[in-house]
Amino acid sequence: MWRELIVLLQQIRDAYARSIEIGKKKHNALVGLDFRALDALNKQEEKLTGEIRQLEEKRLKLMAELSKEQAGIEQDIKLSRLIAKLPSGPIRSSLYTLYAELSEKVKAAKKLSDDNRVLIRAAMSAVSYHLNRVGGVRANSTYGSSGDEGGTQRRNLDFHA
Repeated sequence: MWRELIVLLQQIRDAYARSIEIGKKKHNALVGLDFRALDALNKQEEKLTGEIRQLEEKRLKLMAELSKEQAGIEQDIKLSRLIAKLPSGPIRSSLYTLYAELSEKVKAAKKLSDDNRVLIRAAMSAVSYHLNRVGGVRANSTYGSSGDEGGTQRRNLDFHA
């Protein structure tokens, strides 16, 4: 069962590595305002997220089985605590290496996601600005007490005519 856990964690690590690659491509698409590429990448990311969710469900089932077989291992134990409970040997070494790699991949994926969220907001502001410019709307940006951007708008055309 330990080998199954190692293989499963390798699959999760690899899925996060693919997530990082998609995140980098998304970053480039957002910087270049390439919305077609962004749409395709979002579909890939959605599929990958489903795959990660399935792998996590398998991991939880495997941990439930391990907790029944091994005394002192709880079903929801953190990987770092699980590694600390294992005796020295190849399984502990493999799990420790995977833990370090997986932690690194998750951090990198989260940072890319956060960075891309900022770019998405900027891209949406740019799109809004250009749509307003094309439609003849002038907007003055103001910032409210909560720090959110707001504003007043004045239209050059009477759309109710």
